[in-house]
Amino acid sequence: MLYYPAPYIKWSVESDGIKVINQQTGLVYTIYYPQAALWDLMAREYKFKLVFRMICKITAAEPAAAHQLIMESIEKWVQKGLLIKKGGHD
Repeated sequence: MLYYPAPYIKWSVESDGIKVINQQTGLVYTIYYPQAALWDLMAREYKFKLVFRMICKITAAEPAAAHQLIMESIEKWVQKGLLIKKGGHD
């Protein structure tokens, strides 16, 4: 599964996380770490398997906890219109 920022989304790395701006609505979101690392990896369109391995290492979490963090973050960002799905599972 590959998600990436919607075309109307702009983002930048800040000292406290990542600032995400929805240019359609004008809303600004701050994504804090470790989710900020997840956003960066997804925005670079890395494959899910690599994202998963990296989030496991970044968070030092068990695989189930890392998977839950990833899936909950994706669901939240998709609901807010920040991410869109590109394709099927990889």
